[in-house]
Amino acid sequence: RADRSHLDRAIELYRQALDLREPVRSRVAERMNDLALALRDRYRDTENSQDLDEAVDLAQRAAQASTIDGLTHAGYVNNLANALSERYERDGDPADLVAAIERFGEALEAAANRPIEASGYATNLGIALAARARDTGSMDDMDQALLHLGRSIDLLPTSHQARAHRISNLSDAYRQRSVMLEEGGNRALALEDARRAVKTGREAVEAAGA
Repeated sequence: RADRSHLDRAIELYRQALDLREPVRSRVAERMNDLALALRDRYRDTENSQDLDEAVDLAQRAAQASTIDGLTHAGYVNNLANALSERYERDGDPADLVAAIERFGEALEAAANRPIEASGYATNLGIALAARARDTGSMDDMDQALLHLGRSIDLLPTSHQARAHRISNLSDAYRQRSVMLEEGGNRALALEDARRAVKTGREAVEAAGA
């Protein structure tokens, strides 16, 4: 496939760039991050486990090599968390999801003064917490997921194009908690969340058409 050949070539070039002697630490981190992203793209296409494992390793090294108070650090940590989440979905190892949740939290904290960027990290953190709640039945995780997904909306301007998607995520989370409450025998609270899910779902549609 033509697209695959381009991606394979990009990965080869990223590897060559990493082999060059580069005294500037930030550039090394950038090259590792770029290669990690490309490997994740190829993994989605080929499902080659080695690509994803290498992407996790490179993303880890990129995050460690970046300056904690630098503008790129949060993004690198978020990319690491995404790679860990992806590997969790592949292997089901709880340690990967725990690490991903910690890294999403770190990214969110690092971007505290950049609300639009932080909104994306809050979304990712909420989704990861909801995934753990789904797999463990933890209501605490589900509550925290809703908290962060709500925060992701509050961090965005009313006119921002991502707002509809953020609200839709919140609607999905209310629906998930409603099911968990129903299964736990709390039908009254389950009904409340089901109504919240419908309400926020409508708000998402309205925001998309605004």
